[in-house]
Amino acid sequence: MANPENFTYERKYTLASTEINTLACRLLQSQPPKTSDRFICYLLSSADEISNLARHAEREAFLEYYGPYELSSTFFVVMDTTYNKPAGVVRIVKNSLAGIPTLNDAPKYIGVTLDKFKAYHKVDNLDTVWDISTVVVLKDYRRIEEIHGLVVEAVKAADGKLRPSAELFKRRWLDGEGIDHRFMFQFSKDIGYDSATDKKLSAKL
Repeated sequence: MANPENFTYERKYTLASTEINTLACRLLQSQPPKTSDRFICYLLSSADEISNLARHAEREAFLEYYGPYELSSTFFVVMDTTYNKPAGVVRIVKNSLAGIPTLNDAPKYIGVTLDKFKAYHKVDNLDTVWDISTVVVLKDYRRIEEIHGLVVEAVKAADGKLRPSAELFKRRWLDGEGIDHRFMFQFSKDIGYDSATDKKLSAKL
């Protein structure tokens, strides 16, 4: 894969175990943990080769690539310091010439144009908008069985205003197989959001 001029390393979405260990050791040595906690969160620039750890983790859950948004991406990576490997990752995308992933997809999936988004949320400058494009917890760390019961109880205890979002969280993040940046699009449909008029038709949060 050819790299953009701004990248001085080869971007990789699939790493061998030796590469994971090498990059993890480099990260932990260059930014030693300040606590004795097993899991440590790091902020990684896409310009840093260590961010390949984030791409590898992301690729284990998603089939799509985010090539057009690489230059405007930043990663939060949770490292397992016991086994020297990533446990989870969040990709944040800021505005660029490629645009913002969620807003680029909005017209196709829910019929919301960029102009409607900016007007509804009173956004004048898209440089003030960050997109949480991917959220990944690697399979070995999900512990669904352990937390599922706690979430079910939390949904039952939620009051009327919060229950729709709590139930959706459970369905998509626990019951579902995957998570993608269209989460809020589906949520807007579930609560009765009318994309034609930009009004909520039913449940109010």
